[in-house]
Amino acid sequence: MRELHDRLASTPVADVIVNHAIGIWQLALVHLGVVTPPDEQGRRPAPDLASAGLAIDALAALVDNLTDRLGEGEEMLRDALQQVQMLFVEIADAADG
Repeated sequence: MRELHDRLASTPVADVIVNHAIGIWQLALVHLGVVTPPDEQGRRPAPDLASAGLAIDALAALVDNLTDRLGEGEEMLRDALQQVQMLFVEIADAADG
């Protein structure tokens, strides 16, 4: 346990936050149904827009409120956030129409 603590304490906090933010981004993609492989019949899972929206909002909260504090990962997270937001709109529009 001490080794784990020492490793975590020696890792820059911004790196840990960026890593967790990537996990939230991946969670949004899962709930949008775009990263889960199709089943045996070739069907993709139906998107869960409410869950995807919550994950996207959480990612936006991190990115928007930690401006200039996330180091080198900030630009990548901003791009990922913008892409997942656009994907959400596309999927939500397709579900409505």
